Amino acid sequence: MNQRTETREIPAQSRPAAFGTVDREARTVQVTWSTGAAVPRVSWLDGPFMEELDMAGARMGRLTSGKAPFLANHDAYDVAGQPGVIESAKVTGKQGIAQVRFTPEGIDPEADKLFEKIAAGIVRNISVGYRIHRAEKIETAGTKVPTVIARDWEPLEISAVTIPADAGAATRSVQEKNPCVVFTRGHTSTRSTMEGTEAQSEAEKLARAETERVHGIRSAVKMARLGDDIATRLISSGTPLDGKGGARETILEILATRSPEINSNIGTGHELRSYERGTDERDKWRQGATASLLSRAGVLPVLSAVVASMKDGRSVAPGVEMEFAGFDPKDHGGEFRSLSLFDMARESFERRGGKTRGMSRMDIVGRELQFARMGGENTISDFGVVLENVMYKTLLGGYAQVSDTWRRFCATDSVQDFRPSNRYRTGTFGPLDIVAEGGEFKHKSIPDGLKFSLTTETKGNIISVSRQAIINDDMGAITEMAGRFGRAAGLSIEKDVFALLAQNGGLGPTITLKLNGSDVTAPLFDDTAWGNVGTGAAISMASIELDRVKMASQKDINNNEVLALTPKVLLVPEGLRGEALTINTARFDPTASSAFERPNYVLGLFSDVISTPRLTGTRRYMFTDPGLVPVIVVAFLNGAQTPFMDQKLGFDIDGMEWKVRLDVKVQAQDPKGAVTNAGV
Repeated sequence: MNQRTETREIPAQSRPAAFGTVDREARTVQVTWSTGAAVPRVSWLDGPFMEELDMAGARMGRLTSGKAPFLANHDAYDVAGQPGVIESAKVTGKQGIAQVRFTPEGIDPEADKLFEKIAAGIVRNISVGYRIHRAEKIETAGTKVPTVIARDWEPLEISAVTIPADAGAATRSVQEKNPCVVFTRGHTSTRSTMEGTEAQSEAEKLARAETERVHGIRSAVKMARLGDDIATRLISSGTPLDGKGGARETILEILATRSPEINSNIGTGHELRSYERGTDERDKWRQGATASLLSRAGVLPVLSAVVASMKDGRSVAPGVEMEFAGFDPKDHGGEFRSLSLFDMARESFERRGGKTRGMSRMDIVGRELQFARMGGENTISDFGVVLENVMYKTLLGGYAQVSDTWRRFCATDSVQDFRPSNRYRTGTFGPLDIVAEGGEFKHKSIPDGLKFSLTTETKGNIISVSRQAIINDDMGAITEMAGRFGRAAGLSIEKDVFALLAQNGGLGPTITLKLNGSDVTAPLFDDTAWGNVGTGAAISMASIELDRVKMASQKDINNNEVLALTPKVLLVPEGLRGEALTINTARFDPTASSAFERPNYVLGLFSDVISTPRLTGTRRYMFTDPGLVPVIVVAFLNGAQTPFMDQKLGFDIDGMEWKVRLDVKVQAQDPKGAVTNAGV
């Protein structure tokens, strides 16, 4: 059988995965960094193929050394870009599992920010960087796309990424020499192998030359103070360092034609706008395009209100606060405002070196939407990032718009998965024992307490945007969908809380707690079981005082010690708002005649009076601080209190789909922290 042997370089690769369990105290994150599943790749020489990782063939020496880096992104080349270290790693079956330990809190502000974003579910993706030493190519008869299985490969690092691994990361040269391999192809065989030959002089020479080229391009770009994406394009396109059309010549041309407002882009003839001045043109292009679309969509007033709420110190979900940190609602996108959605898609395509001549508008938009999932480019186009930014900000703006009165009297909690998660509250110790002179200190037993079980569940839907909507520049309709979904997510929690209270005629859901060794089943508000129902009376200074006394008289779960709780929140139907506010703020008894004025002895009793049309009739509720005794708990998966948005290429529609989901569940916990009164 005739054969031919070719020596080729296999660059460092990366593929996406996701974060798992977060331990705040230990500052660690559990990740499943690979399952070896097949992913599409593209080689300029061989065309498209499917790449699989043989997990049994992974060289785990680096990851198990306790010294392998956890990077902020694949392009981090100094310690500033390393927020943590891979503390341990292993391969179990077909899964690669690792534990990442972050820098101790307070040492590195950027590491602290990244850890909080991961814990809150804002940054959700990781990408593992690896090198292939030996691979097997399988060409099956009847299939057009071969499969390359990495039999001997080496994971190098794990990186956090906003969107799984970018194109530069998939082809970048790492600090070590890239291995060259021999690719042996049989003319009549359907199987071929690539064997590592780093020892061969030809391979050594090729690897050394490539390392020098990459290092030279990055150094030249850095000295010229140009953006990293320019270096990435020059490297990935195979541009030589010197000579006609080389990287150094291209850099000089850029510097020669640059003005304060306009910069020439590499090989596209396209103008970089004023947003792109500085060292990070790509991010600034995205920033300007995002600001322009938000302005055109008419959602800036809503987003301005969110920012104003944050500045006023009003409560917003942690994820909303992080997403809008540094957001400027006065930024209208400048010169980007003249660009339509199609113009931005074309510009994004051309910025990556694409040639649009001869392409239809549908093809250009389709190419940008498909770029997120094509071949070995484990990334998303700049246009895709801009669309996602606009959709997500609009989604959170709608989410923050919804009246979230539940935050003022409910507690929040975090669960790590969808299984029941137990919470415990011990009974009280009672007073300390007297110790006589020279006497012995006695052990104090911990009395049995209260056990609760929290769970969570998933709520969600899908938003679709077609290529036609983008070409028609229908920005308002696109963002309106996102805003509506955001409001729907916020509304889901608000409605669930009041639906919970409405059960059993306003007495709340039926719960079962263990009291003095026996299970007791009763509604959340039940005077016989929990002692938290006041004598029915119209709202007044006197009836509020009686309810306060009832709350203050509550004992612990063992009925040993008085809890002496004080009310913080009064929750009333909308029709009782005026009377409730008057009772809480009047200096004198509102019901007394002027001739017999007496001080209001419940003045300022409540730090918050909440009225809502979701309550009807005359029933009211009095809550203590939910941080002390959580009566109603809203449990979020991994503490993420904002909706997630996942993006993918549409299958049923010709466009993009965004899946919106919120992992949350409302449930009753401790009845001792509230009192209800049916009124009259």
